[in-house]
Parts: sequence; structure tokens; C-alpha cells
Amino acid sequence: RLLPTIRSRCVAVPVPVPPPDVAAEWLAGQGLKDAPRWLAFASGAPLRALAYAEDPAALQRLIDAVTGGRRVLPDTREDLEALAEVLQKHALDQAMALMGLPSIYGLSTARGPNPELAEQWLRFAREMGPSRALARHPLNPRLFAADLQARAPESKK
Repeated sequence: RLLPTIRSRCVAVPVPVPPPDVAAEWLAGQGLKDAPRWLAFASGAPLRALAYAEDPAALQRLIDAVTGGRRVLPDTREDLEALAEVLQKHALDQAMALMGLPSIYGLSTARGPNPELAEQWLRFAREMGPSRALARHPLNPRLFAADLQARAPESKK
């Protein structure tokens, strides 16, 4: 999110995520309940897991709606960003389950192998990358959310 003139003078320093057991122990020390679940949803990033857990009920309602196939029409860009993230993570988990692999984020509702449908979910997950970036721009959140959800593979059935 930095201006290109500033970014060109910076040096990127990659910082790996800590081992899961170390991160979970630290999160438990911060008073986070169900640390492994939030850590998985945060792709192993403990500070992000802590941020997700600040309002777990709101995020859980969003996760339940997406995994339950219900439409979500957020009113704010922040809610739209969260929806785009949950949709992408759900799509990746669906693809993993449909290929017979374990879930990454715990959001899969798919049953049984189906390589063709897995490919559709992977395509949708890739489309969600740019869509997550677009969710930060001033647009109509409800219209954009409806479009995102309409592109999900199961919504076409």
C-alpha cells in the first residue's frame, strides 16, 4: 500500500511464520481460546490469528453463511474484505477436499473426490486473489459481494 517512489527505496525482509506449536503456545498465553483453529485460519500467522479472534462471533457468522451456501451482502468495505477472504479460503478448502486432501482452513463442506469440480473451485480461488485487492477500493460493497458469490462454482448449479 506504499507509494511506488517509497517502495522502490525499501528492502523486503521476509519473516517466516513461527512453528505452529510455538505460535499456539504464544496465542494461548495471550488468552486466545481455540488457538489452533484461529492459527490455521490465519495461515500460521499468530498476530493475524489474534486479530481474527477479536470479534470471533462476526467472523464465525460470515464463515457459517459462506459454508452454508447463504448469500452475504456487506455494507462496508471492511466486511467486504472479510467476505472475499473467507470465500477464497473456502474455495481452497473445497478444492482440497474434492481432490481427497485434508482441509487447510477447516472450511470445507465437500464430500467425496470430484476432480472436475475441484478444478472449478481452484479457478475460483485464483480469481479471488485480485478480487480481494479490489475489495479495498471505493465501490458498492453489496453489488460486489453479490458478484463474488455468484461466481462460486456451486452457485452455477
